[in-house]
Amino acid sequence: MRFLQVISSIVVLLAFEQTAFPQSKSPEQTFRSRIDDAKREYRLAKSAEFRQATHVVIYLLDSSDLVETWDFEEADPRFELPSGQFAKVVGRKELPVSEHEKMLSALRDDLGVKEVRIGTMCHLPTHGLQLIVRSSDSDKTKVVFSASLSTQTNNMVHAFPDGDECESLTLHAPSRDELLSVMPIPESL
Repeated sequence: MRFLQVISSIVVLLAFEQTAFPQSKSPEQTFRSRIDDAKREYRLAKSAEFRQATHVVIYLLDSSDLVETWDFEEADPRFELPSGQFAKVVGRKELPVSEHEKMLSALRDDLGVKEVRIGTMCHLPTHGLQLIVRSSDSDKTKVVFSASLSTQTNNMVHAFPDGDECESLTLHAPSRDELLSVMPIPESL
């Protein structure tokens, strides 16, 4: 019983210290914290847009054939990576509407993370993903989210709207497994 009283006293003292003497952040820490919060808010807003997707398209990519520029009239189709490079498309599959939620639910969990931890520093894109919304009153479409995904390095890279910065997030097992079930990677790649 005495042990619990001592522990309770320590917890109360620590709580008092935190409120009585708050740690001030440096300007750099405040800046970084606010940037991280803005990125998280953006990711959460984007993941909320997933429900509006009328088309979910998955691409199988050949990451050994990346180019900096690509002429849209070339015979080989390419997928634009968030880095601005173009990867050769070796497969494409549009998911039926009945399969949208399973894929998008897993990706929402990956995109909605509170804190991004630096993981694998390399990204070997195996798949591309586009979420497309078709306007109900016209034939116009808009890509609302695009990312490259790697089932080898278990990460997903997406770009922020300013086009200057990309972010790498962990691709967790549910997303990776769903992606590979929809678009497996042949041994030839």
